[in-house]
Amino acid sequence: MTTRTPRWIALFLGLVLALAPLVASAEQVGTIAALEPAPEIDRGGEQIPATLGAAVQIGDTLRTGPTGRLRVVLRDESVVNLAGLTQLVISEQMFGPEEGTFSSVLGVVSGKVRAMVSEYYSNPGASFQVETRTGVAGVRGTDFVIVYDEQKQVTEVVGVSGRIAVSSPMAMAGNSVLVTEREMTSVALGKLPTAPIPLGDL
Repeated sequence: MTTRTPRWIALFLGLVLALAPLVASAEQVGTIAALEPAPEIDRGGEQIPATLGAAVQIGDTLRTGPTGRLRVVLRDESVVNLAGLTQLVISEQMFGPEEGTFSSVLGVVSGKVRAMVSEYYSNPGASFQVETRTGVAGVRGTDFVIVYDEQKQVTEVVGVSGRIAVSSPMAMAGNSVLVTEREMTSVALGKLPTAPIPLGDL
């Protein structure tokens, strides 16, 4: 007499086998290059202490405490700095120098991030975006600061160099403003970006 495997066990084993290649092939997209006290990486619900030289993967949430700082060098040579009390999600990245494919999406949940975007993104069709709940900053080969106030639900984008197209995720395409060096715009929840205003020295 043969023993049949219960259907639920067979389904469970099939799911595990199907997901195993995805887990094994977690994609490294950057490296932690500098840090100050006790930042963390949230990876699949597990909190991992961030250490110098540690890998950063797609889907990771990087988190700093009140006095924490974190610098990540992405594989496309872009540099991302997190200030204290910041959460940043590595949402997407495609890096194909041979094919000329360059695309990155980072999500700021809260806090302040400075992104120094590599020259790869000056190529036609390349896209580097930093998103918050209220704003989207799209850049090519530039340097900018983005701050998201979670309580006020307001995003501020400051240009350090180059040009940054800032829009609202709730607005139709074309309703964006261009921020250049030493200019700032803000985007409140459900609103369009304000007209850029000039700033003093950053």
